[in-house]
Amino acid sequence: MQTLFEWVGGYKDLLALLISLLALAVGLATTVIALVAARRQAQRDTYARMHEALVAPEVATGRRLLFLAHRNGEMPKLTNPDWDKINQALALYDTLGTYYQRRLVPRRLLMAAWHHPLRAIKGPARSFVEERRRNGIMQPWPMLAYLLREADAYTCRCPDPTIAPADRKDAQTSAGNGQAEPSSSSTGPVHEERDTAGADQRSTNAI
Repeated sequence: MQTLFEWVGGYKDLLALLISLLALAVGLATTVIALVAARRQAQRDTYARMHEALVAPEVATGRRLLFLAHRNGEMPKLTNPDWDKINQALALYDTLGTYYQRRLVPRRLLMAAWHHPLRAIKGPARSFVEERRRNGIMQPWPMLAYLLREADAYTCRCPDPTIAPADRKDAQTSAGNGQAEPSSSSTGPVHEERDTAGADQRSTNAI
């Protein structure tokens, strides 16, 4: 025991230095962890705000108008209020591309949630950008183009989207609760409703 005390006494300055360095390393590690956590939280908060903006009714309307105009082969005139709504919707995608490129939002989360709408809007967006050029508007929206390329290259590891048909037990349970399964005679109105909603199907996917 005396020998141990003598050894500690002989190296007390070195031990004090090592303990100080260890405390400094722990403090630095704690600071780095806190900064990383704060950055990730800021990314999530930014994504949440952008998501709310993207699904806002006026922006969703702009995307729907763009899909309809592209399907009809005619973009609205520059003086048409629909032009501004479409312009707003695509400008927001361009801003989202900037956030994505600068890693201000969680990149994997954004692509997992929005790669399908981004892929769907690529053709309509190209048509609108060409119409802007024909009207002398040369703002190219480079981050929109970048975001669309990233969506094309994204590999989705999404769950299977197929909704399994109800089995006999589920059908009996629904019938017992007064929720009768539609019969073949009701297929007419269903198809009619689908036809009515067909014009907005692609825009719904883009929302």
